[in-house]
Amino acid sequence: MKRDALYNMIEQQIRPWDVHDVRVLQLLRDLPRAQFLPATHSAFAYMDTALPLWIEGVDMHTQLHAPRVLARIVQAVSPQVHESVALIGVGDGYLTALVAQCAKIVTVFEANPNILAFAQNNLNQHGIRNINYEPSAGLAHRVEKHDVVIINGSIPVVTDALKQALNIGGRLFCIVGQPQGIMHASIITRISQDQWHTHLAFELSAVPMQYGAQPPSNNFQF
Repeated sequence: MKRDALYNMIEQQIRPWDVHDVRVLQLLRDLPRAQFLPATHSAFAYMDTALPLWIEGVDMHTQLHAPRVLARIVQAVSPQVHESVALIGVGDGYLTALVAQCAKIVTVFEANPNILAFAQNNLNQHGIRNINYEPSAGLAHRVEKHDVVIINGSIPVVTDALKQALNIGGRLFCIVGQPQGIMHASIITRISQDQWHTHLAFELSAVPMQYGAQPPSNNFQF
């Protein structure tokens, strides 16, 4: 039953949404999303919708992207086996797992200890070890650069600090816009020391990066 749901998700949701990368499609088959959700909610894993993260200590504003969005993210940033990835906001760990199968190393930044523990347990159960876990909200005051940066939620603006976190040739995925407004999923590529190219990939509504009841604009230090 779940295998049929996984097949239908790939063929009816993901392929029609312009995901054709063979590597990405195989990752989705090899890492069933249901195994990353709480067992009581695994039936929702293959629905074409964003889901709240149903774990203790996490409010309903923390959401997980729909599967087709996750697939588009991985396809868009296309991490390679020699590259480093920074992922801000770990969710259930599923996006991290997909990316980690492609990259050399993934550094996860997550300030909520309940989310971090839940995701780390999921990733450990799948034997995914090329991950550094950082119990913090963002990239502020850090000097290392990455080949890929993924913001796992929406932000109001792209800051210079985010762009500077990229190596030359690096890619940033972010969803930019204000709540109740139009948001765009953007891919920003660093062309040179002082040049970046922005591609608006698609429109998408996403919950702002936030924790608890605190204002999202005050939590993430990009």
